[in-house]
Amino acid sequence: MNEEKRRYWLAGNREPGQDAFFVEALDPALWREGDGENWDTGWHTGMPAPEVFKTLNAAKTINHIPGNNGLTVKNYLFQTLAAASDRLTGERRDRMAFFPRVYAMPEECFDLYQAAARHPDKRWILKPKNSSRGRGVRVLRDVAAAPLSSRFLVQDYIDRPHLMNARKYVLRLYVLVTSVEPLRVYFYREGFAKLASEPYDADDPDNPFSNLTNPDINAENTGVEAPVVFVTLADYRKWLRAGGHDDAALFAKIRDLLVLTMIAARDKMRTRTRAVGADTSGCYELLGVDCLIDADLKPWILECNLSPSLEVCAAPDHGGEEERRIKRQLVADMAALLGLNEPPPDLAGLSMDERIRRRTERELARAGGFERIFPDTDVEEYLSFFPAPRYADIVSAEQITGRRAPGFRFAPNRTIEIISEDDLALYSEKTGTLYAPNPSASWIWLKAIDGADPEEIARDLIAARQAADGPVSPADEWSIREKVWEVLADWAGLGLIRRRAGEDADAAAEESLAGADWAGSDKVRVGDRVVEIRHGCPAAAERLRAVLRPTTTGASPELSLAIQRARVGYAVAVGSRLIGADLSLANVAPVVRQALFERAPGSESDIAMQGALVPIGEGEAVFVAGAFGAGWDGLAACLAEQLHADASGGALLDLNTDGSAAPLDLAVWIDEDDVEEIETALGRALAPQIHQWPAGGEGRLMAAARPVASTRYKVRAVVIPARRQEADAAMRAISVHEALRALIPLCAGPRLRLTCAAASGFSDWLSGRDLWTLEFSRFAGGAAMLAERFARENA
Repeated sequence: MNEEKRRYWLAGNREPGQDAFFVEALDPALWREGDGENWDTGWHTGMPAPEVFKTLNAAKTINHIPGNNGLTVKNYLFQTLAAASDRLTGERRDRMAFFPRVYAMPEECFDLYQAAARHPDKRWILKPKNSSRGRGVRVLRDVAAAPLSSRFLVQDYIDRPHLMNARKYVLRLYVLVTSVEPLRVYFYREGFAKLASEPYDADDPDNPFSNLTNPDINAENTGVEAPVVFVTLADYRKWLRAGGHDDAALFAKIRDLLVLTMIAARDKMRTRTRAVGADTSGCYELLGVDCLIDADLKPWILECNLSPSLEVCAAPDHGGEEERRIKRQLVADMAALLGLNEPPPDLAGLSMDERIRRRTERELARAGGFERIFPDTDVEEYLSFFPAPRYADIVSAEQITGRRAPGFRFAPNRTIEIISEDDLALYSEKTGTLYAPNPSASWIWLKAIDGADPEEIARDLIAARQAADGPVSPADEWSIREKVWEVLADWAGLGLIRRRAGEDADAAAEESLAGADWAGSDKVRVGDRVVEIRHGCPAAAERLRAVLRPTTTGASPELSLAIQRARVGYAVAVGSRLIGADLSLANVAPVVRQALFERAPGSESDIAMQGALVPIGEGEAVFVAGAFGAGWDGLAACLAEQLHADASGGALLDLNTDGSAAPLDLAVWIDEDDVEEIETALGRALAPQIHQWPAGGEGRLMAAARPVASTRYKVRAVVIPARRQEADAAMRAISVHEALRALIPLCAGPRLRLTCAAASGFSDWLSGRDLWTLEFSRFAGGAAMLAERFARENA
């Protein structure tokens, strides 16, 4: 009865014939048409809305996997494969060299222009990033013709294609992904060679019917009898053999290419699947993969097509009948493999590994024309191409091979540990990101980096659970092992770790990277605190050491600060907090200086002030305020020169003392526009390094002379500078409230902003000082007025 039948839902960007074979593959005794509200299996042309995936389970399925755009959007496919290739070395990286370079417009236009300049005779192919059926595809002689639009990409053109009957061709292959975790991939034994409608002519790139194989483009060629020609893979392989070629060797390369492509995309599909709340047992993906064969019989992946066309494109006499037969059987075999015409399997009460076994065996028994290409008997070889497998992949591999999977051991990959107050943070140079793992993940990291493999780590965790709570159930054991592999695989995917499984090339690469990037560490004293600065790059270390004056103190650092090369420029982290990213080399020292200033206060009674402390007599000093990057420190530098003293950037006030302050030993800032004037006033050249404050302002940093660590000065006066155009300098006394308005924005407490208590204490501290504003046009003139004032008072 109809009430007992299950329902199918047809939706998306449907075209005539796209659904016909799917409906035909469903047993009419079991199925009837439903709608978007009531369905048990969905056939959606294009991607459904994310909320659709939340309704899935083993008995409710749809023909898409979230995150498939890592394969099906053309520029994302290149990024997916390039990222997978970049994490490999040696022979394994060579095996990934099966995809042409892609330039995403407009952000990579300059890379494209440079590549074209290096290869002036090279041609390129322009494609929309997310389209189908050849729409918008054309060959370019001149890359300047590529639109500067985010809709397009430009791809290397493979200009030595293998030809069939003098025509260029592309193989249309069908790949079915039935499971994301563990990954299971099938290759359909049949498919097509799609031929261009005119003979290939390398000297006529403007002819689309010679250079392009898309059926929709060639269907417009009215000048030939057979514009669209499909040749079955079976006939194609016979033709290869007749020409003396090894078709088995070619298709072994093709299977390898397909497996590596799906492995490269798996983690993105897994991540997106979890993000939308999809039950992976209800997701599958049928892809149409276009593969070009070059003159050396090397296969190249060009595209992975979402919802590949199931309509019949060729005329009956030019492969259309075979096209119809193969596409109909393809969909029928897919429905059988997925078990759409059978009741969902009852897996209740089975362990997770037994569930994997049952699903794998059921699929293989119903595979029809599909060949399982992953996992297969060579599964262990492919495990090394994952960033790191997931636990379900390990179990699946062991079920296929009947033996334990090889061990995995990991080492840091351009990642440093930053430990502050017993918390672990991880800074990755590759991503420029600081990661803060939870305590459990931190323990896994430390064990893995110490050389333990995932199974050893899991056994230790299981033993700890058992010691604390008693016997551990098989389900809990699975959960613990799954979590260990999940954490390690996530880190490997992010590039924080890499395998160190005895591969000389990988080990050499790690050693080379470490040697090239690591530049040691220094301690610096900021007020009463000692900070360790870890240098991830010699160039940044050189600039910082010139202005920070490392200390040789034996005191243990209270904080750690790390500078690392990032994907773009540099990143700076303090403890587990990222404080600067995408920094140029010129930005690093100003950002580090600001970070040190903000962390100088160590107690609630401490206030750090931006500016410079200048000694003016025995045990006394004047504080010259200055917003960092504003150029006011030039006044303090000139005053120190006239008083034969040293200016130290920043001051640390202790509100519990009687008006004293300690120098922070930070560099002082000279605005680039003032360099010539300051050099004249000081009688010497400033350091040539130019620094750039990220918020604006270019200048030089002058290291403060190292004062005695315990030195404290009684602050006689606080001066707030102001530039003006008039020639003469002028001073005037100001009230405490005026001083507070100017100084509070320049102050930091232990929590950056001053507390109410600190603001009140600061007001009291200021009330015991001389408070002046000094207007000046020339630094030397303003400094001379101050020096004269202090000389009179001291006399």
